[in-house]
Amino acid sequence: MQYLIHNSGDHLELSKKSDNRKIVSGVWWITWGKYKSEILDNNDNLIYTISRKFSFWKWKMSFIVKSPSGEIFLVEGKNKSHTIYQSVIKENIFEIKIHKKRKKSVFKNGVQIASIDESFVSVFGESKGHIITNSPENIIEIFTLFFCLNFGEKNDNSLQFNFGNIGKAELIDENWKP
Repeated sequence: MQYLIHNSGDHLELSKKSDNRKIVSGVWWITWGKYKSEILDNNDNLIYTISRKFSFWKWKMSFIVKSPSGEIFLVEGKNKSHTIYQSVIKENIFEIKIHKKRKKSVFKNGVQIASIDESFVSVFGESKGHIITNSPENIIEIFTLFFCLNFGEKNDNSLQFNFGNIGKAELIDENWKP
């Protein structure tokens, strides 16, 4: 199944490729110098709040994700090059790997379930991306992992080019199909 990600400044929105109705969205802002964010469903009900934490001494980025019911899970960087992030959500291990250019892969319990490709060009603060998955039942988890890695990046009102990761990156399985 294919999904579209629409990025407009401090707001990300997910919809099915064949249907423009919002499935889930994410928004972020800065309060007292700290980034905060929320993931909302299609009726703007809160699904998760997310805060970002950087450990200077361990040189590690992590995200604290909380649901309104009190469930908490972490999305943590797993390597020094910041190309693998992992989370345990409802007893499943989710992992997002960052590849060269603008590509990412999402794994559930070691099996790839999604491929993400972000837009190369941002025009007037607007850009688009695509998620292809064989696990539509996990689309909120996939979007949450993607959102954690992208919140705080603000597109301004100009023409921008996103070359993606040009440094060290994880190898991609070019043959993966949903």
